Amino acid sequence: MSRIREHHRLLVMIGLVTSVQIGALMVGTSVSAQTAEGWEIEFTGGFGDLTTAMIWSLAEFDGSLYAGTHSVGGCRVLARGTYPSRSAWGVLVSDGWGDASNLAATSMEEFTYTLVNPITALYVGTLNHTDGGEIWQYNQGVWYPFNAAGFGDSSNYMITDLEAFADKLFAGTANSTTGAEIWNFSGITWYSAMTGGFGNSANSRISSLETFNGKLYASTLEPGGGEIWESPDGFNWSRAIPDGLLDDSGSIGVNALASAGGALYALVDGLNGLRVWQIAPGTPIQVSTSGFGDSLNDTNGTMVSFGDELYVGTQNMATGAQIWRLRGGTWTKENTNGFIDSYNSVALAMAVFDDRLVVGTINTAEGAELWRLPVILADGFESGGFQGWYLAAP
Repeated sequence: MSRIREHHRLLVMIGLVTSVQIGALMVGTSVSAQTAEGWEIEFTGGFGDLTTAMIWSLAEFDGSLYAGTHSVGGCRVLARGTYPSRSAWGVLVSDGWGDASNLAATSMEEFTYTLVNPITALYVGTLNHTDGGEIWQYNQGVWYPFNAAGFGDSSNYMITDLEAFADKLFAGTANSTTGAEIWNFSGITWYSAMTGGFGNSANSRISSLETFNGKLYASTLEPGGGEIWESPDGFNWSRAIPDGLLDDSGSIGVNALASAGGALYALVDGLNGLRVWQIAPGTPIQVSTSGFGDSLNDTNGTMVSFGDELYVGTQNMATGAQIWRLRGGTWTKENTNGFIDSYNSVALAMAVFDDRLVVGTINTAEGAELWRLPVILADGFESGGFQGWYLAAP
């Protein structure tokens, strides 16, 4: 989206630059001063590549934080260690695993299965319009291709989400031709768990997979509303909420699912902005105002839980992405719009790592950015131990 105003960037950086090798390549990292509301910049400028405009996925695995990007020339996967060490980001994948058609690393999940011995690995799904979405396994420093592209159908162009459930790894797809699909891996091969968009080809994307109270939940993108389905085993599916409950003329569906504090939440877009619904337990109910009072908080969003608290990231193309926290039934805005930069238009990925909330953005003007915030607990103390404290006065 074009901007008609002059853009001013306010970032106060401490000039400490370090680098450390992880995998095969190195990348520097800057340690910054805090902003007024406590956020720290983790990285700007698309990890040194301005064509990296999106941080699409984030996950913790084996004591490190992993980030997946959308990049021209093929997606990138990067990793870093815990914060007290101030370790640098290392580039593990720089070119879509040698295939520029793997444009984005769209989903990440840790999963353990047993053949002879347990195998615990990180799994990364991709966006690939040419061959179909791929899944790659990262185990003991080595990457392995883990599925047939698109599960044999190039129309499954994206692996939208990955979720470990019932000793299986589940993968949701985007398929605009015949409808979204769900596949599962139990240790030997992949099996189809759902095809045809739950009987509605307009359900073109599985937007989220989430485990809650012993069931697997799946949400969809569908013009006008979106659906949420549940399964006790990953194969037998039923509607989790009444048909039409989430319908809105301005909606393209359910953006995300997340569980926190004993409840399952859904993030749904709409004509007047994103809405958060509590889906279970009990009767579904909307628990936020539309757009958090700003109708431009619309279309895209993400959620993550930290203990009993729920964090929501929004898209706002006018003033920049917003981060909201639900604690004890009360919503609180946690950042300055766009992290002081309105070009950070979408909070696309969020994760909790080393007791910090980490947010990856879309920034098509200056390259994607990554921000972190020590999470303040309900008792008023900061998470993360003494390493999370900063000098407040000389």
